[in-house]
Amino acid sequence: MSDSLEQFRKKIEEKSLKIGVIGLGYVGLPLAVELAGKGFTTLGIDLDKTKVGNIKKGKNYIGDVDDEEFKRVFESGKLTAEDNYNAIGSCDAIFI
Repeated sequence: MSDSLEQFRKKIEEKSLKIGVIGLGYVGLPLAVELAGKGFTTLGIDLDKTKVGNIKKGKNYIGDVDDEEFKRVFESGKLTAEDNYNAIGSCDAIFI
């Protein structure tokens, strides 16, 4: 097994993997919240400034996302959001 694959697996096991989720709509936001809830630092990226602004204010805007879980991952710092792709290079894995 290659060293990089082993390092990737180790990051998963240690929950130190930084995950990017592109698109924060009815699929992306629930996925980002779920990943953050499992302990992964999760960066949501969406060009819609309103969606990103809501996340940065700690506001859930998707009915299928549990408000308490959203609040928990937001307050823990595990869920962040950006309205550009500048930070995507810091992610170890990206969901599109």
